[in-house]
Amino acid sequence: MELLNQIRLTAIETKVRGIPIAQLLKRPDFSVMDLPHEILSSASPSVWELVETDFKYEGYAARQSEQNRQLERRGQQIIPDGLDYNKIAGLRSETRQKLSALRPTSLGQAARISGITPADIAIISIWLMKNNLHNLLPYLKS
Repeated sequence: MELLNQIRLTAIETKVRGIPIAQLLKRPDFSVMDLPHEILSSASPSVWELVETDFKYEGYAARQSEQNRQLERRGQQIIPDGLDYNKIAGLRSETRQKLSALRPTSLGQAARISGITPADIAIISIWLMKNNLHNLLPYLKS
């Protein structure tokens, strides 16, 4: 792990043709085999390949992490007691029936109901925002 961290730091700090190696490794047309021999020889090719993969996918990982945080916050969004699901355009009749019968108190609870889709949850969340019920969102209070 120490060697991996050291090579990662080298990739961040060392430049080839004025560009940090870390940036070069993110490019689809660049691989560790394109590195100068003196840099590549500082670790085994397998270590360099791990670092390359790490840099190539770090943007994807960051976006996925943010999406996970948004899903978590959305799950905490409160559904007002007595909400009339028939007023929400775009919900399937099966969804309206299930939600009316079970009366979940949050979008997270609603999402765990069998047959309720992520699209249903998104529709409800948007409807709550558009109808000025966003003050019931614990994560939006400032």
